[in-house]
Amino acid sequence: MNLSSIHSKENTFDSIVGREPAGGKSASLVRVHFQQAASLVIAVTDWVDLGLKLGMNVDSVLYAELGMRATDAEVEQKALSYLTGRVKTAQQVYHYLMRKGCPEDAVERVMRRLYDRGIVDDEAYAAMFVEAAADKVGQRQIWMRLRQRGVPSEIARMTIVKTVSEEAQLTAASQYALKYLRRRGVMNEQKDRLRLISYLQQKGFTAEIARKAASAMEHTDDSPSTPFS
Repeated sequence: MNLSSIHSKENTFDSIVGREPAGGKSASLVRVHFQQAASLVIAVTDWVDLGLKLGMNVDSVLYAELGMRATDAEVEQKALSYLTGRVKTAQQVYHYLMRKGCPEDAVERVMRRLYDRGIVDDEAYAAMFVEAAADKVGQRQIWMRLRQRGVPSEIARMTIVKTVSEEAQLTAASQYALKYLRRRGVMNEQKDRLRLISYLQQKGFTAEIARKAASAMEHTDDSPSTPFS
């Protein structure tokens, strides 16, 4: 978007008198100085997209555009700083920026850019989360935890379907079953087996996985000495 052609001397608001690196950690920002108006920090890409150059006349419309882009640049830097380290969901980033008092319209524009550039990716987040949790908790609990973190319901569901193996779920369910049996002690009635199955389902495992894990407890050396009857 080159706006230089529409800024004539007749509607000049100010002029660009300097440009320098904005400093800090980012090399992608520049500070633009004007003859009279306040300096603005914008992205280098914005300088190029708008066709800016030293000595260029700037009208009020262009200065307002630069002001908006400066706000977006500031919001984006906050988002990128928050994203350093552990991966975050789009909702987590959005809520963080809003808590920081960023303008909502700027947050929405920045979130779209982060999505387009693949910096925020709920599908990638869900895949990473599910892979780490699949052998620790049940599918329903995985789904609930993803939803609590802002992953859309359908993305959470599809990721679980594609990623979670029966083997991983059996491993997780068996660990819960062992802990349950160690707390409850020796159980030798069919109703005790059904209680274990119900407990595992409450922990988010499917009925099939719960039944298989309960059956496995009858044949493991780690289970109580008297198996289910």
